[in-house]
Amino acid sequence: MMSVCRAAVRTAVRSTRSRSWGFFEAGGAYAGNWAAVPACSRRPWQQCRHLSFSYPGPRKLSEITNLPLLEKEEPAIVSDIWRQFHDARKDAIGATLSGAELQELLKRAKESPMFIFPVHRGADGGYFMLLCQFQGSHFLLTFLDDYRTNPSGAQPYMSVSLFSDLAESKGVGLVRADVTAQLSRAEGVRVLDLMQRYYIGSEELYGMVRAFNHAPAEFNFEVYMSTVPAPDAPPAQ
Repeated sequence: MMSVCRAAVRTAVRSTRSRSWGFFEAGGAYAGNWAAVPACSRRPWQQCRHLSFSYPGPRKLSEITNLPLLEKEEPAIVSDIWRQFHDARKDAIGATLSGAELQELLKRAKESPMFIFPVHRGADGGYFMLLCQFQGSHFLLTFLDDYRTNPSGAQPYMSVSLFSDLAESKGVGLVRADVTAQLSRAEGVRVLDLMQRYYIGSEELYGMVRAFNHAPAEFNFEVYMSTVPAPDAPPAQ
C-alpha cells in the first residue's frame, strides 16, 4: 500500500500542476483531494523514501569556518561575520536565529520533516513547488514532481543546514542555504524565509506543516497558498 505521505505528495502535485512550471570553506491539494488520502498512521513520514543525492553544501560548521576563533567573538559579531561572509556568495545564503529559535526549528523539523514551498517565476503568477525533507540537521529540497516520479533519483535544488554549535554558548543559531543551478540566489532567499515562516512562525502556520505530515486529510492546499506572501513582499513571521 502506498504510504500516506507519498499519497499526500502525489495530491500536492495534482493540485499545483494547473499553475506550475513544467519543469569561508576549508578546502574549498485541494481540500477534496486531500480528504481522499487514507487515514494516516502515527508517523506516516517514516514510511517515505529519503532523498538520496550528493549533498550540495557543507555538512559541518568546521567545514565553513574556524570554529575556535568564532567562539571567541561576541554574539553580535558572530552574526555579522556569518552574514557578511555569505552576502558575498552567489550560491549560498547565511542567516542567524536565536539559540531558542534554532532549537524550536530543529524540534519541529524532526516532528514534521516534510513540507512544500512555492517558487514563483514570471509575471503571470506561475510557480512550481519544492518539496523539503529534513534529515539529521539538514533540509534537502527538490522539485516536487521529480520526487513523485522517482524519489531516490530526485536532484537537489537547495539544501538548508542548521548549525547548533554556538546555540548554547553564544545564543546564536547559524543557518546556511546552498542553492544549485536550478534556483537563483534570490529564489533561495525567499524559500529560506518561507521555511522559517511556516516552521517557527505562528502556531496557526506551523499547524499546516503538522497537518501535511500527520493529518493529510486536514491539509488544505488553497488555504495554504492564501497564506503565502506575494513574491515581492517579505514573508513576515
